[in-house]
Amino acid sequence: MMTETINPYETAFADYFNAGWRGILPIPYQKKTWPPKGYTGHDGIDTSFADCMTFAQDGLQNIALRIPRNAVGIDVDNYGDKNGAQTLAELCSKYGALPPTIMSTSRTDGMSGIRLYSIPVGAVLPGAFPGIEVIQYHHRYAVVWPSVHPDDGRVYQWVDEITGDVVHAVPNVNALPALPSGWLTGLVVEERERATKADIDGAAMRDILAGMPEGAPCAHVLKAAGNAFAGNDRHDSYNNAVLAVLGAGRRGCPGAVLALGRLHAGFVAEVSDPVSGRVSKAEAQAEWHRGFDGALRMIARETQGVACPDDVFDYVESLPHADFMDAPVVVNPLEKMVKFKFAELLILDDAKAMLAVHKAGVAPPLGGHVLTQFLAQVEPEERYVVKDLWPAQGRVLLAAQAKSGKTTMVVANLLPVLVDGGLFLGRYEAHKPTGRIVYLNMEVGTRTMRRWLHDARIVNTEQITVANLRGMASALTLVTDSGRRRFGQWLRDLGAQVVVLDPLAPALAAFGLDENSNSDVARFFGYWSEALALGGVVDDVIVHHAGHGGERSRGASRLLDEPDAIWTLTKDANVAEESGDVYGAGSPTRYLSAYGRDVELPAESLAFDSVSRRLTLTGVGRSAVKSSGESAKILGLFADGMPRSVNAMVSECKINRNKAWDLVKVLQVNGVLEEVGKTSNNRPLWLPAAITETS
Repeated sequence: MMTETINPYETAFADYFNAGWRGILPIPYQKKTWPPKGYTGHDGIDTSFADCMTFAQDGLQNIALRIPRNAVGIDVDNYGDKNGAQTLAELCSKYGALPPTIMSTSRTDGMSGIRLYSIPVGAVLPGAFPGIEVIQYHHRYAVVWPSVHPDDGRVYQWVDEITGDVVHAVPNVNALPALPSGWLTGLVVEERERATKADIDGAAMRDILAGMPEGAPCAHVLKAAGNAFAGNDRHDSYNNAVLAVLGAGRRGCPGAVLALGRLHAGFVAEVSDPVSGRVSKAEAQAEWHRGFDGALRMIARETQGVACPDDVFDYVESLPHADFMDAPVVVNPLEKMVKFKFAELLILDDAKAMLAVHKAGVAPPLGGHVLTQFLAQVEPEERYVVKDLWPAQGRVLLAAQAKSGKTTMVVANLLPVLVDGGLFLGRYEAHKPTGRIVYLNMEVGTRTMRRWLHDARIVNTEQITVANLRGMASALTLVTDSGRRRFGQWLRDLGAQVVVLDPLAPALAAFGLDENSNSDVARFFGYWSEALALGGVVDDVIVHHAGHGGERSRGASRLLDEPDAIWTLTKDANVAEESGDVYGAGSPTRYLSAYGRDVELPAESLAFDSVSRRLTLTGVGRSAVKSSGESAKILGLFADGMPRSVNAMVSECKINRNKAWDLVKVLQVNGVLEEVGKTSNNRPLWLPAAITETS
């Protein structure tokens, strides 16, 4: 007779939740690793019941508990070469006997298992002792009933430590015996304030490592790396070493990256050792990267130092104004830090002066013309790329409200007119560029963009280069001199004359710039303009999402200072359109407005041809569109043939009372509405003239 395999997580998660546990984690079936990301460590979140329900639907899984902040697990291993029983006896002799408790175990030796106790919130014990690991909120977790052990299929059980009997109930998290005060006094360490982890991506992490000084590890780095061999817990020891080495490298010590490479190799070799290790090489690599990423985020907010502290003081001693270095040894930590920062700032000032000299030597000549010569130079006849909308040798910012059809505007209307000719939006003549148009697609997937460009039916496809950079915005490399030269040379090799960046936000994010910061926006446009100039590009369009109620570009006001013309694309209401087709039947009216140097277009509605995907300005402004729509709403009320007061119209159409009166008066003057009587309150009643004529 076959025994049905139970699903440990699905079977037991509700029991644990009802017993007060919240870190209820799924683990691959018959495994002890790995829990889902984001639910462990200092910054992990607790599982909600909804989380558990979702996890339970993912098939056969073991179950593990993250120990809460007010509890601790003493995990004793007393088998093979591990002698946790002796260590436990020594600790009890030193700090006092432990009270009887419940124990999670898959073994039957009566000693090996995880014993649970309550502790004050915030108390932190050392991570390990010989043969014992300490399981805490921020470190490790407990695999529990009814999980299956990976070695021989044993089922984990809850066991009464005194009787050795299996307990057929989940322990209540609030009923655990307290860890004795002797243990708290003798072992608990004060939890140190942890640095806030910076929210940075892989590119930013690589930049931090690249900014650390190269060379042989200094004494500070070697001492920091030595933490890997201190203490009894391998996990904590390596984590402490990695954080210490990164901190030294961030302060300016050389050799940190080299030391980290050696720590990485040592960690993987030790953890995945076939004799003493517990995990595969791939699992060890994953464990290393999790710890490394966390440590790197913790030091990311610190400023990169310029040199090893020892070298800084040696440098300052050589300066004529370094008399303070001969003063008696300083014991005040604050004064010591102030003197070190003083020395570091001296080095930065000297480095800035050296950099300024270098840049002056490689900067392009300033040039200049006598005014007579400047005025005598012949300019091209064209004043506009798109007449009355886009000044020649100018920049356009297209600020588009969400789901207003910015890609349709650019891909299906602007690009075709530029290379194939015709009237932009059915009205404005475009001057065809002689060079290439480069379209930088930063947002739309390659497959979708190919379909949209195919639908645009562009004839002169050879004149457009499309660079699909979704998820690869850092490829623009604008933040360094060499990167801007690289991008500029790419544009020059293409023969680019016009560049379209669609949209701006991914580029800003890739360079670590904030669209709400005027200084960051100014930096971007400085980078961008320099790169375009190096590439010989004279015209560009930058697409950006609108904010401020959709009436102007989102972000810092500096965005409005850069363009020669600003086009704003808005719509009447928020709707959820499918894919990119936001001009379909039933969609709200779209409007385009523009202003800038020799540019002025009040908000005007757009008509859409669903076959060609071309847009046309209708000549009808926003106020006229809204009024006609509201008038139609009012007239639609009389389909039942019943007269209505203005108050009734306001209530049924949900429009402003004053606006309703204005519309009624206009409709009366135009002979559309007639007054046909009074209400009991002596208010006029109205009916359409067409109805009164047939009555």
